[in-house]
Amino acid sequence: MKRRIRKKKIKQKIAYIDSLISRKKQKSKEHTKDISLKSSAIRIASVLSVLGLSFHKAILVKQLKRGNY
Repeated sequence: MKRRIRKKKIKQKIAYIDSLISRKKQKSKEHTKDISLKSSAIRIASVLSVLGLSFHKAILVKQLKRGNY
């Protein structure tokens, strides 16, 4: 019973991370046409955060596939 709950929570975390990644990508698309310094900083920060989130998602997916939850 607890194992199924943990598996469900990992799936929910993966779905949440997917939504965060899509939001961050949308924000970076909004700032692609701006040339200002602030927009370039936002683009760099969003790219780094997407990279970190995708790494975290990969770890969770590996856990889910192995059954380590």
